[in-house]
Amino acid sequence: MSDRLICKEIERQTGRSMAKAKDFDWLAVQINERLNASLGVNTLKRAWGFNGYEGTAPQKSTLDILARFAGYPNHEVFEASVSDLSSDPIKSHHLYTRQLAEGLAVDCKWMPDRECTFQHLGNSKFVVTKVKNSKLSVGDTFECEIFVENEPLYLTNLVHEGHPPMSYIAGKQQGVRFCVIED
Repeated sequence: MSDRLICKEIERQTGRSMAKAKDFDWLAVQINERLNASLGVNTLKRAWGFNGYEGTAPQKSTLDILARFAGYPNHEVFEASVSDLSSDPIKSHHLYTRQLAEGLAVDCKWMPDRECTFQHLGNSKFVVTKVKNSKLSVGDTFECEIFVENEPLYLTNLVHEGHPPMSYIAGKQQGVRFCVIED
């Protein structure tokens, strides 16, 4: 089992991607405050494989502290809880787009501060009607079969600014949040 799964779980729970040195400073403080346990910033960077800190696998004691921070008694229990990642029923909030009435809109947000509104054209086809900090543009069209909370959003047959149809992933690292806008 990859030791990095606990890192991804911590990022998911905190809503914070460990992408900058200051993120590890922040996490070290959070761990100390919540657990009264100390993990050094360099130890955290090694656990994440951050900027050349790839090396030996984290020690069991480090993994146990990270698992406790994520709400598990220890790393062994965490690993057991994620042992079958190959498939799972969708239990989180989701929307099959074929069930969505034509003309309704879906507001979708993802990290760090992206937001788009998509109007349903029918048959799982959408047009982008509002954009904030996204590579998508107003007027782009695409197809999407399902929106799943906190999972990446996969768009197919995206027609973007006159380019040939392509596929696109929104919320690749931490997934998307969405809501249906009813007038």
